Amino acid sequence: MKKFVLQKKNFKIVFAYNNNSLWVEDGNFYSIKLTKSPLFSCVAKDLSTNELIEVDSQKNWQSVSVLAQSENFSFSFDGLNGYKHVAVKIEGCLDDSGVTWKTTVINQNPNVSVMEITHPTAIVGGDYFDLFSPCYAGLVIQDAGKKGYKIDRPYGNTMQFVCVYDKQGGVYFSAHDPKPAIKRLEIEAGNDVAKLRYVYLGENATLGANGFNLSGEYRWQALEGNWFDGCLIYKNFVTSKACWLPKVDQNGRVDTLQKFKDIPFWICDYIPNTKEQGDNKPMMLSSGSDLCSEDYWYKIPVELQKKLNVPVAYHVYNWHQSPFNVDYPHFLPAKDNFKVGLKYLKDNGIMVMPYINALSWETKDDYLGKYQTTFANTGFKGSVKTQSGDVKVVEYPQTHDGQTRVKLAYMCPTDEVWQNTINTITKTLEKDFDIDGVYFDQISASHGNPCYDKGHGHTVGGGVFWRQGYQRMMDTICQDRPQNSFYFSEDNTEEYLNMFDGFLTWRWGIANGVPAFPAIYAGYIQMIGRSCLGKKKEDLEFLKYSLAKSFVYGQQLGWLKADVIYNEKVMPFLKTLVQTRYKYTALFNNADMLRPPSVECERLPIVTSPALYFKEDVVMERVITGAWRCKNTKKVVLFAINVDEKESECTISFNANEYEIDQKSLAQNGFEIKDDRAYTVAKMPPLSIKVFEF
Repeated sequence: MKKFVLQKKNFKIVFAYNNNSLWVEDGNFYSIKLTKSPLFSCVAKDLSTNELIEVDSQKNWQSVSVLAQSENFSFSFDGLNGYKHVAVKIEGCLDDSGVTWKTTVINQNPNVSVMEITHPTAIVGGDYFDLFSPCYAGLVIQDAGKKGYKIDRPYGNTMQFVCVYDKQGGVYFSAHDPKPAIKRLEIEAGNDVAKLRYVYLGENATLGANGFNLSGEYRWQALEGNWFDGCLIYKNFVTSKACWLPKVDQNGRVDTLQKFKDIPFWICDYIPNTKEQGDNKPMMLSSGSDLCSEDYWYKIPVELQKKLNVPVAYHVYNWHQSPFNVDYPHFLPAKDNFKVGLKYLKDNGIMVMPYINALSWETKDDYLGKYQTTFANTGFKGSVKTQSGDVKVVEYPQTHDGQTRVKLAYMCPTDEVWQNTINTITKTLEKDFDIDGVYFDQISASHGNPCYDKGHGHTVGGGVFWRQGYQRMMDTICQDRPQNSFYFSEDNTEEYLNMFDGFLTWRWGIANGVPAFPAIYAGYIQMIGRSCLGKKKEDLEFLKYSLAKSFVYGQQLGWLKADVIYNEKVMPFLKTLVQTRYKYTALFNNADMLRPPSVECERLPIVTSPALYFKEDVVMERVITGAWRCKNTKKVVLFAINVDEKESECTISFNANEYEIDQKSLAQNGFEIKDDRAYTVAKMPPLSIKVFEF
């Protein structure tokens, strides 16, 4: 056995190898330890037998070699499982802070197809460590090695980096993939270790001799600090190389109209069902509207807007005659009630953006013979196919007959018919109705899916086609887009950033959340609201907490039903936050989020049940803080929000050097400095917001 060592000041990686295998033997990034593990794993298929072959860097190679010269080195793995002309080459470049990897799959064997391979991988751990996962806005699992955590997100995540660290520092792992290919993030923590894998889906998988280069690079880097410092590393990659960043200037996003960047509050609701729609309705929004008068959905929002006295946008569902989640994509014609309500809303200054689904085609849309163009005669061809040739479908609770659930097929975004279908729906809506934009459901929630249909013209299986297909679709839609229009989509996957003005960030109310996404992307995209509906609709503490968190995260507030106007316990607090958010619009559109201030509060947190389908209780602090620095003036604004109905005394502190605030300005705001930290003791009145401007 031989050893190959990479070492700099804050990390050490020891590889062991022989003629047939190579592995990570041990090492460390600060005090986070590397444990023995393969460097990568791979799944191939013998096309003559359809047998799957699982290998990793430790097993099933005819030969392994190491070549090193100065800071550059390479590992070559030849003869996968004894098959000739199938190899993997991993090249590395060492620098003072980490290692950058490039991986190449070399396959000239027509009888073998490489189905998937991981980026260079390590298993890390220690007696204590926190783990950052790039889900939603970002999650931090404290003491993850003891607490445990597992994720197997299908084909991607909102961002492409993970961090493991303790008080001394740790390690940052990231796929620096500027034209992102389809990949799957797998994390499993427990027993004092964390296994972290980015699985790259094979390009032209199921075809023989499918050699390919893994898109982008993979980075292992010593992390000085915590998740926020990981964000700074990743932001440097994004701003220098990523293909998905839109242009920004001193007013934020250039291609988004100012009035949409200024929106402080969003309403969401749906038009009540007609008899023909049956019980098929948006489940998350169903409480309230369908039990009220026919004009409730558009008259109460106007009353709410008058009380808030700020611009309001309305995300409206179920405007079409077809049942919700049924008969997609046959959205037209619209209900007569939509035309009436739309005019009333517009006459009263409310911006209206209707819902459409831009991913799914219902597989049984021909059940009544209503449509000439159906899934069977048109949609099937362009749908996403699995390896077995089946259509990828998702079952929903809505039905045709009250019993059989609807199955919606994923449509491949490269399909021209599908692109034209969504374009036609969008342009018809914009031509026939005085709307302010369109919501394209599921696009930025889809994370990329492998598609094995050889007739679609893209690389079979994995590759970069998924994002490119949607880019072509949205580029076409935007060619003659009305200037006075706002496009947004579901969730916040970064690769769709330049295609939309906004992301609906409805799932950001999960436990253990941190503002990683806005720390990187504030100003590049509008982040819209959180879900406080469904089973959490009557949880007023959770609502107030969510509003405060949204505020300090830089989100546009709300995504609430207009019946909040009747809630006397929430309305004064909501009005205060919304009007303050409106006042600081320019800041949120052109500022960098600073490391969140620390808060020590005399009032203990409240624990509440999880929202949506989440499983972990949410620990709700009583005082919520956030800080932002204007890019132009370097002015720093710190917000503190008391979500308690009682006065809260708290100590707010931050690193004065990191915030770059002089002592005079600190003193003027009541802050003192001790051991490089600025701090103040604040008495916060009930349900109040305090603003410090430096």
